[in-house]
Amino acid sequence: MKVFSVPADFKEKTILEYKELNQSHNNIKIRETYGQLTEGYMHMSGRAKSTLPQICMKDLEKYVEFSSKNRIEFNYTLNASCFGNYEFTDEGIQEIRRLLIDLQNIGVKNLTLATPAMIELVKSIAPDMNIKASAICQINSVKRMKHYKKIGVERIVVDPDLTKNFKILRNMAELGADKIEIIINDKCVKDCPYKTFHYNQTAHDNSNRAESYFFMNCGVQKSQDLQAYLNLNWIRPEDLHLYENMGIKYFKVEGREFMQHGNMMRLLKAYINESFDGNLLDLLHIFAPYDTENQPYIDNKALNGYVEGYYNNKVVCDQQCETCGYCGGFLKRSFRIPENMALEAIEYYNEKNNFIQRLKHEPQITIR
Repeated sequence: MKVFSVPADFKEKTILEYKELNQSHNNIKIRETYGQLTEGYMHMSGRAKSTLPQICMKDLEKYVEFSSKNRIEFNYTLNASCFGNYEFTDEGIQEIRRLLIDLQNIGVKNLTLATPAMIELVKSIAPDMNIKASAICQINSVKRMKHYKKIGVERIVVDPDLTKNFKILRNMAELGADKIEIIINDKCVKDCPYKTFHYNQTAHDNSNRAESYFFMNCGVQKSQDLQAYLNLNWIRPEDLHLYENMGIKYFKVEGREFMQHGNMMRLLKAYINESFDGNLLDLLHIFAPYDTENQPYIDNKALNGYVEGYYNNKVVCDQQCETCGYCGGFLKRSFRIPENMALEAIEYYNEKNNFIQRLKHEPQITIR
């Protein structure tokens, strides 16, 4: 059985749709939705507050109660990569305690956290809460997995960069496949040099210029090397069974920022049927509008067989793309690229990068 964790849009109508899916399919289960408050309490997490549904405690209480009646759990995301050391102060500990008490009082039993200190703090204050380790923890080895299990984590969302590294995934699955959850629609560049710093910027959620810097640099990286799109950490509906073969059954849909304009049911039905005809990038964005002019069309069906090469150890990625050619062949058969798209996209992303544009107008310092 495939078990899904999906972003919350905090609508009762959507919960009823998930309930119907659960009742009509024996091979899947929408286990939980996840999200957070944006009013009245600390809101630092893995997403900028401004991109999320605006929710107060009364809204959340009503949503959690309705979800529970329909056998859908709720997971509260408190997964910032940095709290500015606030969690180590008496004031910070007391604020977190108040939040946990209020969450427990409305029936929240599950949390997603991203720092070892926060995990230990929550286990000390609220030992009965179930904790999921966020992908932001970057759990990418058996050693890290063992550590997070040791400090009381119920489940880990593995580092998305492992998505096609089946050797490590198999080793981790042997340690506990039932402890593993894997993201199916990650959009981050694999081995991105900006990732850790982007996580920290988002945690503080206080600078549009900073967000522009990281987000636009992501676009530039992909445009400079279109093969980066092929190497993104996605799992197509057609490839989901490869992970089930290893005993992994928990799958996460990311994209809380897309829930207000996306189509989660359409995405879930593609993964239930393990088949999708269309643009792979639509899955990554949950069918919400996105910058299509500066990104290629990727024929999902033309990628049949691509991931099997990694799964069956026929190809081992050593990142020496110039001499390998494996991805290049699939790129040619699956990508539709408008003329001059790459150059125009790079120019577009650089122009939208507020930080870079500001630097252009800063006078240079001459060392005398």
